[in-house]
Amino acid sequence: MSSVRMLERIDPRDPFAIVLRADDTAAPVVLQTARDADGATVAFQTERQRLKQRRVVGDLLLVHQKKARTLLREPLR
Repeated sequence: MSSVRMLERIDPRDPFAIVLRADDTAAPVVLQTARDADGATVAFQTERQRLKQRRVVGDLLLVHQKKARTLLREPLR
C-alpha cells in the first residue's frame, strides 16, 4: 500500500471505522475513521476503489465502533 494517503483520518473516538480484513493478514486493519455516516460512506467508497485498483483480496468493512456492529461488508476479489 502507498505510504502517502490524502485525507486519512484515524481517531479511536470516531464512531465509524473503515476496516480491511485482508486474506493475507492475521488481524483486521483500520484504514480510516469518520465522525458521521456521510463521511464514513465517502471514506468507504474511496477505500473500496483504491483497494480494487491494487487488487487487494479480503473484506472491506464499515463498522460502528461504539456499538461493535458491522454496517457494510464488501468482498474484494
